[in-house]
Amino acid sequence: MSKTISIKLKKVQYGGDSIGRDVRIETDIQGRFFAFDKTITRGSTVEINHAIAGFTVNEPLNAQLEVKVIEKDRLFKDTGQNSVLIQFDPQNQTVQEFTTEVRVREWNRIFRKSTAIFTLTFQVQAHDGLMQYLNYGKENYNQYDNDIRDVVNYWNGEFAKDTDPPKELLDPNLVKAILYQESRVGNDPTAGINIMQVGNPGDPSLKTLRGELPEYWIHDGEQILLQYDAKVEKAKDSIYWGVRWLYHKAQGITTDRRRYWNGWKQAVHGYGPGTQQYTDSVWDIYTHGFKLEKKKKIKLWMIIFLLLVMPSLVFGWIAANQGKTYITFEDIESTKDYRFYALVLDGLWFKKIQLGINYDNAGNWFALDKDKTIAVNYLDIDNDGQSEIIISGPYFDGSIKYLLKREYSGYRIVYNESEYGDISPAFRDQKVEFKNLGADDNLEVATYFLVPYLNAPDQLWTKYYYYDWDGVYKFYKKDKTDCPCPFAANPPQSELKKYISNSSE
Repeated sequence: MSKTISIKLKKVQYGGDSIGRDVRIETDIQGRFFAFDKTITRGSTVEINHAIAGFTVNEPLNAQLEVKVIEKDRLFKDTGQNSVLIQFDPQNQTVQEFTTEVRVREWNRIFRKSTAIFTLTFQVQAHDGLMQYLNYGKENYNQYDNDIRDVVNYWNGEFAKDTDPPKELLDPNLVKAILYQESRVGNDPTAGINIMQVGNPGDPSLKTLRGELPEYWIHDGEQILLQYDAKVEKAKDSIYWGVRWLYHKAQGITTDRRRYWNGWKQAVHGYGPGTQQYTDSVWDIYTHGFKLEKKKKIKLWMIIFLLLVMPSLVFGWIAANQGKTYITFEDIESTKDYRFYALVLDGLWFKKIQLGINYDNAGNWFALDKDKTIAVNYLDIDNDGQSEIIISGPYFDGSIKYLLKREYSGYRIVYNESEYGDISPAFRDQKVEFKNLGADDNLEVATYFLVPYLNAPDQLWTKYYYYDWDGVYKFYKKDKTDCPCPFAANPPQSELKKYISNSSE
């Protein structure tokens, strides 16, 4: 039986020297990237309790969790990193904690000064196939997981041993999806304790379950009145009777008094107000992990496909598209800022790699413009038989190129080092291209910038970078070539780009 494993960052302890209060914590395990900002003072321990990744597995998890801590200084972003091996068998364990220590040195261009020690504790927990939702703000969508699991296991057991049992037992993930639709899993204050909204005004469910509105069902081979002492006095009662009502909507009685079963999607339709919009919304949450609210997709969890539908077609598509990459953008709540990610199909999952954040009020020197066309190309830069991923797009007057390289079980951004020693996650210039200059088997990078002058020949500045054994592109020379051209100062960008293209061929 498959189980879901959730990993959450439980707490962070700040020891050693003080290097500042504002830090950014980034984690990555098998391409599942998570990042958040936190204010923390030296000598304190802060409870985080935030899910950072989730897996659905049939075997033990054995994966490296990469951790990075960044001190958010305006000039020098001091960084430390470490990793911890997560070994967890969900069949024999329910919860386990892992700890890693990250040392961050505060430094400037002259000397190093202090070292902070961040101790991060991660909690790994097994669930019986119940997806862990991403929490938004202070809303906890996983708070009733144990109740969902207990209730569904109970009613599944009751119907599994009854006459004409269902071929497919109820999936607790479907119940959780209904709970989100009905009350955001208990976070909607208008729902009160009736978090599954069973027996609301105008809804006959509780009266029917009590036998006040007669309906019948098959039990032990007999057709009998549906009659329970059904009432909602606490949240678990709402789940309990909500699941029983869902099971009622999943079945019917034939003319010869035998039970037949509807599909669970039809049962959802009967559970709600009977509209297709309700059914589709619950099914989107259940199968795709998102809910459409105010024309925006709220992402709750992420898995590539529901691998129960047309398996040969699905697996054929997966096999044919390994490494295929998509670029997505996620708005940051209450701002005009947004994050941008690469989603790379790897195995049965998309690995999600955060490339950066675009800040509306300050911009980002290496951002991708979500309103412009983003190109994805594949090129083997180091002649190892495996193509790297090149992500290109315009941003203001520059051309941005990110480079992703597969290593071990994930992907990493290939950084570059400038002539001044600055480290950047992407190349930026008026033109950026990969070229085989014959020095070795690796492709080099050339970036071009046309500098126009009023009283002297215009110049084409070309910077060259080689691929270092450390896995970083490093600057090694710059050429300045006089190139008389008919442009005055500040020529049109379209003409500049055309001239650069002709000059670099």
